[in-house]
Amino acid sequence: MCPDWYHSFRVFALDMGPRPSGKHSVERRDAVDVDRLQSAGRDVKSLLVGESNPYGADPEFALYPSPRGCSGDRLCRLVLRMDPDDYIEKFDRVNLCAGPWSTPKARVKAREIFERRNASSEDGPVVMLGAKVTNAFLIPFRPFTVTGRYVCLPHPSGLSRAWNDPCSYALARSTMERAGVVAHLDSRVAAS
Repeated sequence: MCPDWYHSFRVFALDMGPRPSGKHSVERRDAVDVDRLQSAGRDVKSLLVGESNPYGADPEFALYPSPRGCSGDRLCRLVLRMDPDDYIEKFDRVNLCAGPWSTPKARVKAREIFERRNASSEDGPVVMLGAKVTNAFLIPFRPFTVTGRYVCLPHPSGLSRAWNDPCSYALARSTMERAGVVAHLDSRVAAS
């Protein structure tokens, strides 16, 4: 028997056809109008969601852009082409697990993020990095797609073969621009 929240979460995540009404329904929120919120003086940050940090459990270092070659660095430098200081300032970052990956713990954390973000129309989009993270949100893993306010990208660790295609970085940037994650990647380009 699944808990009540699971059914609402699953209905949203699958995004299949008409929504049921009643106890297990959930209101679908469309993509966030970041420009409108920012023009109203609100600081809207997108949320980058990773798996876990092999360098420690401190949440401040989730998807941190250092050391060179780590997931946060690859996301900042190669995918977003941003200066590390701008990257840290522009995004909220979180990992689903503190320590080794655990699907049950990741699903609990993903549910918390889902409930918090779905309750507010003023939070920025959520960028799910990799199949494990996307599956923890109970959303099918389809890289470079946007479902409502959720963006699906391959994990930036360097292990995903999706990044082998030279067009994948530009595709990731355009997907995030379309979702309102980044206005037009106007920050300084990081040195390669």
